[in-house]
Amino acid sequence: MAMNLLARAAFAASRRSTVPIGASASALTSARHYGYNPDNRVPAEPVKGVAAEIWSTKQKGGALPPPSVPAQDPEAFLQHPLYTPAAKVQTGLGPVVAPLVWPEYDQRTPSSESSGLPSPPNWHDAGFDVAATAPIGDYPHVRPQFAQLRDPFKYWDQQGRRNYGEIMYDHDNFTEIFSIGPEVHWWQPAKHSLQFLAVVAGMAACVHWWDVEEHLWFAEKDYPYDGLRVELGGDPNDETDTYTRAALYKI
Repeated sequence: MAMNLLARAAFAASRRSTVPIGASASALTSARHYGYNPDNRVPAEPVKGVAAEIWSTKQKGGALPPPSVPAQDPEAFLQHPLYTPAAKVQTGLGPVVAPLVWPEYDQRTPSSESSGLPSPPNWHDAGFDVAATAPIGDYPHVRPQFAQLRDPFKYWDQQGRRNYGEIMYDHDNFTEIFSIGPEVHWWQPAKHSLQFLAVVAGMAACVHWWDVEEHLWFAEKDYPYDGLRVELGGDPNDETDTYTRAALYKI
């Protein structure tokens, strides 16, 4: 205990010796902060100008103007003898020769009266009046038609419903067999839903009316002596002890 008190007294005396006699409170505070004083921070360096300003300022006291950049022609490199112009992108198909063939228009489209729709379920061909929907570059303008409305039994590709070498519509993902497809009447999806529910209801009815007892696909199994009740560990003096009796299967 005495050694601890002596160590504390020596440490306090060393702290007092770092502050001269008659020092102010700020000096004492700085000493307690291990010599750090926020008022003694180095000021930030001034922001320097750009290269042209520094050059004009240092050259003979700013008497010389900054160097001027000569005017350049942005098209001058096009006349350079080593310049090779980029090749023009060819987006067309060229001459339509075999095996390329134009698709025939085959749309089994019902009329608006027979379908009950406000308009026939067909793709509206606007003639690509809008540049955003026009074919890219020289790609030919193919009349759009839905693959779902084409006859699948007359084409080389029965799933895609197109012939070999047939020129594709530029927005083929809108009209192919896996697209959304044309507009249909509301009773078409309702009919398919009713067909699915009818199949499920028929299977449920078969399961409900199926008599399992009449269709047991195994042979009769019987054991003597009351299903070997005593032999399998039952109490011979208690006939109601049938826990260990073998199961009997009767048709």
